[in-house]
Amino acid sequence: LPWLIATIVLGSLFIAGQCIAWRQLYAEGVYFGSNPSSHFFYLITGTHALHLALGVAAIAAALAALWSSKRMEIRQIVVDTAAWYWHVMGVLWLCLFGLLLLSQ
Repeated sequence: LPWLIATIVLGSLFIAGQCIAWRQLYAEGVYFGSNPSSHFFYLITGTHALHLALGVAAIAAALAALWSSKRMEIRQIVVDTAAWYWHVMGVLWLCLFGLLLLSQ
């Protein structure tokens, strides 16, 4: 339970920090379509923020199931599903960064 709460807090802080960074870039005139580099930066960080928000929502659903469900099977399924989501996204991002590294 404490690890799920820590994940929600840290994930939410990361998304908030990303929004602050986007606002600072926007204030400096770096827009989505400014150039190919800014386009790629916004695309990759936006996709990351979306996946992180979905992961935080999955963890929040797992927490809700832990508090509301009395059946151990339901609780286990919801927590396992959220954990699998996080692990698959982690592997996906490692593969993506590996491809980016190889393409340089």
